[in-house]
Amino acid sequence: METNVDWQTVFQMQRKLTQHIAENYPVQDGEDRVKKKAFALMTEVAECGNEEKSCFKFWKANPIPNHEEMLEEHVDIVHFVADIGIEMGIKDYKLKPVKEDVLGLFAGTMYLAYLLAYGKFNVFDDLISSVDELGGKLGFTPEDIARAHKRKNEINYSRQASGY
Repeated sequence: METNVDWQTVFQMQRKLTQHIAENYPVQDGEDRVKKKAFALMTEVAECGNEEKSCFKFWKANPIPNHEEMLEEHVDIVHFVADIGIEMGIKDYKLKPVKEDVLGLFAGTMYLAYLLAYGKFNVFDDLISSVDELGGKLGFTPEDIARAHKRKNEINYSRQASGY
């Protein structure tokens, strides 16, 4: 299956960042980081949807998407999907075809994140597939996503160094 995200590179980069963050912010007794990261993912999905505009803001006279802001938010989504996978110890995943429009992908991604964190269902393959498909439906090339992910990864390390 053709992919819109170079997930192998994303996981490799994210694993290093996740380890770096864990060294500075160790997991506390009873803390459920999957739930926290799933909520962060849902927040990023909502932010990306808000930048996309045209899939749901029917009341807006000119709902033109902000491509650069959407890309930045989509990369945040990619980041949290990988982070959740790492947190869950996911070693293998299988991308599946997803037949949804953009609105369905936004809503479905939020629902899958919820099921993963709170329902404890093993829907990681569905989640990563949904996010991969979303990038293509938003009009991003694999190169767009890779470039933006690399830039965001650098920003995240800079934020950690400055005590963000």
